[in-house]
Amino acid sequence: MSALAEIVPIRSRRTLTEADRLRAELETARGQIDQLTGIAADQAKAIAELTDECPPWAPSVAIVYWLWSDACRAKRSWHLMWARIAPLVSAVGALPAPKLTPLVWERHRATRKLLGLCDATINLELGYAKQMLNWAVDHGLIKRNPLQSAKAVRTVSRRETRLTPEDVEKLLAASDDVVNRSLLEGDDTRFRGPLLRAFILCMFDSMLRFNEARLLKLDRILGDGSYELWGSD
Repeated sequence: MSALAEIVPIRSRRTLTEADRLRAELETARGQIDQLTGIAADQAKAIAELTDECPPWAPSVAIVYWLWSDACRAKRSWHLMWARIAPLVSAVGALPAPKLTPLVWERHRATRKLLGLCDATINLELGYAKQMLNWAVDHGLIKRNPLQSAKAVRTVSRRETRLTPEDVEKLLAASDDVVNRSLLEGDDTRFRGPLLRAFILCMFDSMLRFNEARLLKLDRILGDGSYELWGSD
């Protein structure tokens, strides 16, 4: 009887030890499964980011503009940038930024053309849109600039100011009233009026722009009245 009493506790201890071992192995297996599940999830997300150009978390054009504008408001040219890109943001602001493709841009361009805008102005809008999206790429908001391949329309840069003879006469008449306000009354030689009159006539006769005439050099004016453009400075 005593021998049987000694055998039963030994078997109970063996059974308990075996259960602990199996439980430990089960916990280890669960940990490995959880680890593998996390790795698989990370890999799936990475593959989705590599293959999906527009994931569900992609920001809209309006959000990209909002963040980009905060970084640009201190620039002196911000008012011009805002005026040029505001119509695009107003038209496609709800669109995910990666979907602002060249096709979407061409549709927007056609709408802007119907409003009578010139190609040069619309090209500026495209340039600022590309600048905004490049900023988004640099800051990790989107993976690439979808407008990178969009092309500006070729334009002929030509600026003309046409003054009628009546306009020139008004300028000449107004030049007679020019005074040097930095001088005291009586000290003004009244030289500025005739000088401005001569300048107006020179500009009208030569068709030079203001800075072109202002930067003329006397030593480049030849005896026959022509001007040497490529002389030494």
